[in-house]
Amino acid sequence: MGIEDIISLLEQKKILITEVFDISKKIEIYVKDDNSDFLVLLDKRESLLKRAAKCNSAIKNIINNEESELSEEETQRLQKIIFEDEKLENLSADELKIIEFIEENKKMFKKAVELNESITTLVKREYEKTKKDLAKERSTNSNNLFR
Repeated sequence: MGIEDIISLLEQKKILITEVFDISKKIEIYVKDDNSDFLVLLDKRESLLKRAAKCNSAIKNIINNEESELSEEETQRLQKIIFEDEKLENLSADELKIIEFIEENKKMFKKAVELNESITTLVKREYEKTKKDLAKERSTNSNNLFR
């Protein structure tokens, strides 16, 4: 396991995070349209986030594994690039590719988080509206019982 595997994992993570963002957009639309199918999408999004976390764990394992194909210098450089967000000089093509994936993943994840905050607000609003409607309905029904 070496640098090619790390690049592959980062590429996979990019795909997963992009799917998370796309699903979040669908959830937002479904919530606005009172479509209860968004619960299925929430489960799918959660699954994708878990898979992205597994990519992170696999990358850590490759870098921290003494039996990996990485030299000690590569290991140290990758730790600085990936975990410490340190800017290094004389980057290799692979290191540049890794940095590119990391930046793209951060941007997409930030967008997904912002969209998630919007969805949370919408869901809370809908919950409060439903709660009021239910209380009103109960009040109306209990008043009708005594007439």
